[in-house]
Amino acid sequence: MRIIRWIVASAVVVASFFATWGLCRMVSPGLRLEVVLSLAGLASAVVCVPMGVWASHEELPPRGGQRAALQEPGSGMRAQVVVGEIPRQPPAFQPRAVLRAQLRAGAHGIAVVTAVTGSRGTGKTQLAATFARSCIAAGWPVVGWIVADDAAQALSGMDRLARALGLAGQRDDSATAARKARQWLETQASARSLVVFDNASDAAVVRPWLPAAGQARIIITTTNRACEDLGTAIQVDAFTRAEAVAFLHERTGLADDTGAQALAAEVGCLPLALGQAAAVLRTQHITYETVLERIQTMPLDRLLIRNSGDPYPQGAAQAVLLAVQSAQDADPLARPLASLISVLSPAGTRRDLLYGYVGLDELSGEVTSADVDMTIGRLAEASLLTFSLDGNAVLMHRFTQRVLRDREQHAATLQEWMLIAARLIEARLPDREARWGKRVVCKHLIMQTDVLWSLTAPEVSRGVVSNTTREILRLRGWSNHCLWSIGDTNDVVERGPNVVADHERLLGDDCEDTIKALYGLALAYGDLGRHDEAIQLNQRIVNWYVANRGMDDPSTLNLRNTLANNYTESGRDFAVPARLASTIQRRR
Repeated sequence: MRIIRWIVASAVVVASFFATWGLCRMVSPGLRLEVVLSLAGLASAVVCVPMGVWASHEELPPRGGQRAALQEPGSGMRAQVVVGEIPRQPPAFQPRAVLRAQLRAGAHGIAVVTAVTGSRGTGKTQLAATFARSCIAAGWPVVGWIVADDAAQALSGMDRLARALGLAGQRDDSATAARKARQWLETQASARSLVVFDNASDAAVVRPWLPAAGQARIIITTTNRACEDLGTAIQVDAFTRAEAVAFLHERTGLADDTGAQALAAEVGCLPLALGQAAAVLRTQHITYETVLERIQTMPLDRLLIRNSGDPYPQGAAQAVLLAVQSAQDADPLARPLASLISVLSPAGTRRDLLYGYVGLDELSGEVTSADVDMTIGRLAEASLLTFSLDGNAVLMHRFTQRVLRDREQHAATLQEWMLIAARLIEARLPDREARWGKRVVCKHLIMQTDVLWSLTAPEVSRGVVSNTTREILRLRGWSNHCLWSIGDTNDVVERGPNVVADHERLLGDDCEDTIKALYGLALAYGDLGRHDEAIQLNQRIVNWYVANRGMDDPSTLNLRNTLANNYTESGRDFAVPARLASTIQRRR
């Protein structure tokens, strides 16, 4: 499309030259040739500037109308919309009937917000997922699952919901689309509509997206008790001793009440740790006594670095490590893949991203995509992973991730896995022309980048810039331009200044990566009509390219056109021929 625009622009410039030539000859046949040439050249130069700006201007997809909100079956639209990576039901799942009954209960005619609180590994997410799966099975028209670890993920989830419902126009950014989703929940959603905000880190993360009225069901899972003020609170504790024993009996097939009770006590009856210990019992065909001995003798002080924060139960951490060891004994790829997933998003990692590990690192050897799938299956059997309902994403519990990251940090290999993850993301980055059609992929990769960046905090706080940090920082700079490319200009303006500040602080003002991070922010400022800010940043970018690439470099010329466009749209005098003389001359 851009090539066509340049062809049209060139044709108009040439046509203006010859039109002026002909007009001069018609009006005053006696004019000297050099005068006619000067006038024709001046006319084409004047036309050249706006046509060059028009031809080089980034083009967004055409504005599209909004589809109607979700309708009932028979209307020609889908009768059910399911959004998000809803976890599958795990093996030997315990119904926890009392908690499920509390979750189903709620007032009618108003928004019902249920804060499901509890420590990590108690089964909060699975309780909410059970309700979500039952709603899907019952034919509820809308079931949304939104990860709310931070504000960016909550916004992305609401944006995705709006687009699945057909509420967002093509030019709507994430914030606009998310607001439309909330409005739909308040005004049009039926009582058979559900949205789950999983693992809300803070009440402020989810509060902007909670409907103030309407009939939709809203569930929030969290470990932050401040969220209990948002609605009816349900406390989720570890399994009761009876539930833990029943789970172990069903999962292992061993009829040993004494051994089951001893194991349950050792791991604090945490469902997550019980599942991992049970997987070891089942796959290795060993006794409760043996697995207890291994858990109790697992040398945590030699395997883990216990970072500050909420302490995790020692027995549960040992169960995680024992499960990994068991899986690794059966499959050498288990530990590397588990370590890789531990540094990616707990909201889910797409399989195709993990397939990129094939051949990427020397540790992967002669590994195929089929091998990756087989190892993922073994990790799931060991209760270290679970799958989304569609099977396209794998999810690792945050508690499991934390234990595995602590292990890698103790082994001084955490940075290596973060670097591998960054390279996987980089290999999947869509080309600029393909981004709009791969909006979901772009948002997924940006989410993964944000998770990796959060893991660099200890190093960044010391002002250290390793190759890993530099690689992740480069991906953050890419996210500025990518978000602009898919129309999320407000998101760029919100996060972009921090991204740029991190580049300047860690890499310096004159680093090329810093300049690239600036460019996405400058484009967003321009689209939002914040011309002074756009001009300031684009002038800085142009100066860098002139100094480092030269005036004749195509990138320099394109950036000068972008700057000229900023001035034109701001109404300032940059378009005066004297100010643009050098640009015009170099473009001819």
